[in-house]
Amino acid sequence: MTSKRPETDPLGTEVVEVEDHSPAKRVTSNPFPEGQQSLLAAIVESSDDAIISKDLQGIIRSWNRGAERIFGYTADEVIGKPVTILAVPERVDEIPNIIERIRRGERVDHYQTKRQTKYGRVLNISLTVSPIRDSSGTIIGASKIARDITDFIRAEEERAAALAREREARQTAELLNRVGPLLVSELNPETLAQKVTDLATQLTGAEFGALFHNVLDERGERYTLYTLSGVPREAFSGFPMPRNTKVFNPTFRGEGVVRSDDITQDPRYGQNLPYQGMPKGHLPVRSYLAAPVISRSGEVLGGLFFGHKQPGQFSERHEQLAIGIAAQAAIALDNARLFAESQLAREALTRTNTELKRANEALEQFAFSASHDLKEPLRTISVYSQMLQRKYRGKLDAEADRYLGYAVEGAKRMEMLVGDLLAYTQSVTATDAEATPVSTGAVLKMALDNLRANIQATGASIEIDAMPMLLMQEVHLLQLFQNIIGNAIKYHGEAAPVIRVSAEAGQGLWRFCVRDNGIGIEPAYREQVFGVFKRLHSNEDYQGTGIGLAICQRIVERYGGRIWVESEGAGRGSAFYFTLPGAESAG
Repeated sequence: MTSKRPETDPLGTEVVEVEDHSPAKRVTSNPFPEGQQSLLAAIVESSDDAIISKDLQGIIRSWNRGAERIFGYTADEVIGKPVTILAVPERVDEIPNIIERIRRGERVDHYQTKRQTKYGRVLNISLTVSPIRDSSGTIIGASKIARDITDFIRAEEERAAALAREREARQTAELLNRVGPLLVSELNPETLAQKVTDLATQLTGAEFGALFHNVLDERGERYTLYTLSGVPREAFSGFPMPRNTKVFNPTFRGEGVVRSDDITQDPRYGQNLPYQGMPKGHLPVRSYLAAPVISRSGEVLGGLFFGHKQPGQFSERHEQLAIGIAAQAAIALDNARLFAESQLAREALTRTNTELKRANEALEQFAFSASHDLKEPLRTISVYSQMLQRKYRGKLDAEADRYLGYAVEGAKRMEMLVGDLLAYTQSVTATDAEATPVSTGAVLKMALDNLRANIQATGASIEIDAMPMLLMQEVHLLQLFQNIIGNAIKYHGEAAPVIRVSAEAGQGLWRFCVRDNGIGIEPAYREQVFGVFKRLHSNEDYQGTGIGLAICQRIVERYGGRIWVESEGAGRGSAFYFTLPGAESAG
């Protein structure tokens, strides 16, 4: 039988010239007019798909240009040869099965398979195979349309892989989101480390896992601990810390994840003396996965290590899980470490406060004792100095009279200092339990009664706004007002003192203001005036010890407030502000 290139009708049915085995007779199937045959032949030749015909023995009888482009063979190279030259070895049996279906008159639609080119490249092919019938309806061969879908299949595979990666990433993220709160809520470093190790070992499918991390001891010094999961602690007891080997070093330097299907084939493996490989008695490890645990500040806190005796056990997903858990562990360990450091700092602060309190108590006791014990000898000096002054004034020379005056004045001043020192040490001795609601207005009246002589002597006028109830000791509030108003009267200018006391509510505190028209304070001295024994004027100009405002500051700070002064300078008056806790009701 001989054949030549087929022609195809508009529906894709090929026209094949077929001769029977009798030399005297030739059967030709040619149902189309000559012009239409040429048109159909042109369509077949210009198709991008491979259009091939074969007889029922699988011998190629026609081959278009699309087939040449896809498979690399020219028509002369393949016509007359078995179509099995296109089959890949593992799919050779497909072709007889397809031919058998064609013999039965079946049509094979969009059958996906693989075929190879002339140069051995394997393609993904979609086949449509139809029976070819002669004019009598007898099946005499097959028409095959082959479409190269390699790029489509590759794109589908890549899309499926991307979807799988996205699905795995989402599942990993969801898993890590559930793991995170379990870790961050734990502040005990040892419990946290074990929880991290157990979770990570389980999620990565490792036979065993370990977390090596730095911790603080009770003295604040760092040392390294490790926790294990999947194996007893004794399994590591005889081996050096992992940071000493070339395999483990990258993890402790924070250089990223190390994943190996077989760590024994890693060029860094077995480079450390004296073992030169796996130490005797060590857990068998082939699959290896390690991730550094790095804090938000970039500090390497430790490392997570996983092992399996079988190679190829850790996938990219396991690596992502290890990275995620290491990140969660870093946050949790950082929090636990900060908590431990804060505990140490709190304990140190408590010790310091206790020592400071003890020192303050001792100092206050000393000051109290000293001031109390000094009173009697000072009184003796003062009395006898005054007696000498009264008895011998004018009987000695002028120089002696002056010396006696110095002695009397010094004794008086010393008595004042001792009295104020005692008041200073007692200014904050009350406890919280002793703080009670007190009427500011009533205490102000007491203070003004105590200052009555000075008020009358200077002609001072004092205005008082509505006053609140405060929560503090009455004696402290009395000291506060008496000192500040007393200073306003003392440091007046040429005009009579005019003083106004006001109060306004704030957030949990009342803000008081004592404003005067006195000599004022230069801005440079606004802080200095609250120091102990700090005075801006000589004793000849204004008598005093320089302790009054220091007492006020101690009282105000004792109750959680603050005190400050505002003044536009010399001769412009001053305004002393201070804040104090209020009681629930006002009066």
